[in-house]
Amino acid sequence: MSGEPLTTEDKQALVETMMRINLTDEFADKHPAKFKAIVQANLKWKRPAKGIAMQVAAIGGHDTAESLPKIAQTTLIVHGDEDGTLVWQNAPLLRTLIPNSRMLIEPSIGHCFWMMDDGLSAHAIRAFLIEGDLLLGKL
Repeated sequence: MSGEPLTTEDKQALVETMMRINLTDEFADKHPAKFKAIVQANLKWKRPAKGIAMQVAAIGGHDTAESLPKIAQTTLIVHGDEDGTLVWQNAPLLRTLIPNSRMLIEPSIGHCFWMMDDGLSAHAIRAFLIEGDLLLGKL
């Protein structure tokens, strides 16, 4: 079967699995209509398998730890504590390595936090940006 194109059902199953990793099983089960809509939207995006494989490989070998202390810009780190893609324990490490950074760890939230948190991250990002503008005298 190797090398054969995926069937529509195979693609659906693959995207559902990927989205359960990027969200959470609990979210998918608790919000079936929203989960289905997210899956359907993802099925419309054309992403070559080679590109996805290359992205995964790049993430595995990506290490910016030496560069992080050089970030001069105030930084907001947002992470879900049930992220199935990148372990949430990286967020406190980022917080210690990036000077003048702030951190929001969202409970019971996966990798795609903005899809799951009912606007909490949007509110936090907006407040973070407004605070920056206030400090710079732009508001």
